Amino acid sequence: MNFFGNFLRPSAPAPAPAPAVPASLPPGWQQIIVDGNTMYLNLTTNEISSTPPSSQISSSPALPRGWVEKNENGKIYYAGPLLEEGITYRQDEFPTWKYRPEAIRLSPKWTVFFSNESTRKIDDPKIIIYKNKETNETTKNYPLADGEDLKKILATESAKSAAQSSSWEERMRDSGYRGGLKNKSKRKQRKRKQSKRKWSY
Repeated sequence: MNFFGNFLRPSAPAPAPAPAVPASLPPGWQQIIVDGNTMYLNLTTNEISSTPPSSQISSSPALPRGWVEKNENGKIYYAGPLLEEGITYRQDEFPTWKYRPEAIRLSPKWTVFFSNESTRKIDDPKIIIYKNKETNETTKNYPLADGEDLKKILATESAKSAAQSSSWEERMRDSGYRGGLKNKSKRKQRKRKQSKRKWSY
């Protein structure tokens, strides 16, 4: 046996270096181990990658599934579907919700500019065009109220609901509704007693 055989035998190839892991993953991403391999999962979109996601690509939180960022004449807005609605919506502020907004209300900055609701035939598609009150911009996407606008709308609706409930209770009290129910119950009790006396021996 050659004494130098062990030294001259070619060595096994070195394992491929693992992809460098960034110091911090972009928001919404998580590192996981699948069958011994390191993978990266986006918790919002369910996207899976074998390489670390770039912080430059996803420096901001991920948009809800199906939503995209659009730039129209230098103005950025966000558009996408709400899964069970079948309508395309738009929102001026970055959507901070994960699946759907807190409430679906028309933005007070927009108004219905055109609608074929009253003239369209059964087979005709429904067309509604919205117009921005300030910029005269038009869109077929339903403009969602967001941010402070949505908070004001919901607060107003809550106050109206509370006022209507209070008014209803006052009307019932004034009309003697509760007393009427009591009297009606007493009349039923008297009829039962009369019926028992009629058939008793």
